[in-house]
Amino acid sequence: MTVHSVSTTEGGVTSEIAQMLSSILDAASSENLEMLEAVEQIPLIQQATAALKHQDLATTRRLMNDPLEKIKEAFYSKHLRSDELTFLMINYDFVEGLFEEVVTANEGDYCCADKAEYLMECIVAFYQDGREIHHDYNGRETYFLPRKVFTTHDEIVAFFKAIWHLYYGSPKDYLKAKHHYAAMPGGTASV
Repeated sequence: MTVHSVSTTEGGVTSEIAQMLSSILDAASSENLEMLEAVEQIPLIQQATAALKHQDLATTRRLMNDPLEKIKEAFYSKHLRSDELTFLMINYDFVEGLFEEVVTANEGDYCCADKAEYLMECIVAFYQDGREIHHDYNGRETYFLPRKVFTTHDEIVAFFKAIWHLYYGSPKDYLKAKHHYAAMPGGTASV
């Protein structure tokens, strides 16, 4: 991508930013279309396309999602050491989002995504290598360490397990944790 000089007028800057974002989105969209074109002749994709044209969303979803979910589950199960890690990797965005929501509600927006990502890395290290989670608040870089919530190994693992249970239809532990974090000083009821 070529970077052009940015106009100093407000309208010019806005226009240049809009053009840049449009170029990025076009490139991503083009890449997605290329990937789709590479597999469009596969019978499964053709069946899903036909089902979608007939507005049969259940069949389309089953044809498109089920095989991919099974491949992901088999891949992670083969290469990771636990069911917990397989669940985490398949549902990474969901799990990370719930951790980030609690961090944001109790510690504010500052580095909330970094803190949630760090917590995911801690969970992976625990389940993959058995390393107990311990935050080094005296380390060189500490901006990504949660200060008010998720400060102990047990708290992090308990919340992760509560998310796991929530996902599979048992919300009791998650709702209990949600209530706990909302009741904390500085916590918000939106958690």
